[in-house]
Amino acid sequence: MKAMGAFTGMVLLRRMTGRWMAICLLLSCLGVIRFADFQEHIQYTDISDSLQTGDVILLGTKTLRGMFVRMTNTTTSYAHVGMVECNENGCFLLHADPHDGCIAESLKSFFSQNEVSVLAVLRPSVPKQVVHQAVDFAKECVNRHVPFNHKLKYGLGTGFYCTEFVIMAYEKAQCPLLDNVMHGDLIRPEKLLKSASLEVVEIRYADDDSTQIFTD
Repeated sequence: MKAMGAFTGMVLLRRMTGRWMAICLLLSCLGVIRFADFQEHIQYTDISDSLQTGDVILLGTKTLRGMFVRMTNTTTSYAHVGMVECNENGCFLLHADPHDGCIAESLKSFFSQNEVSVLAVLRPSVPKQVVHQAVDFAKECVNRHVPFNHKLKYGLGTGFYCTEFVIMAYEKAQCPLLDNVMHGDLIRPEKLLKSASLEVVEIRYADDDSTQIFTD
């Protein structure tokens, strides 16, 4: 009898699930709901209007891009970081990728290929000239195809890892983001949240309503 009851329950659940999906499809066609509303990761359109050139964006992803940080600290929320450049063609992420080295990647493309679960947008409290100098250095690294620093040790090895890349770009613009950075350090992305030179603009989570927008 228990087995029969369980079987009947499964049949009813499948019928209810099928009806629910049919209702969702109908409402989606009518424009009442969007399936994107049920997604468990952040969309590029959630932040695209608030980004500015020079912004530092911390990202938490479930994909391989964040493995290098998660291997050293499984408790961290932020697994990657890069700089933003916005122009007439959209906003781009200038970052050090474990596979491709220093690259400029469409942020729209990045979000479509990576399940971003948490992000923080930080804005440098410096003149625009300093921001442009930092971005120019980052773009120069992209054009030179500077490799990824797989040693994950600041200032040691060839190329840059993600946090090192951002810090070095602003350091070249005479704007140190962190104090007491030592050669050989592994600097995790979330440490930039404590930078006196960066203002927290927004912190957004995919799985709850804890998004924080910081304004003057």
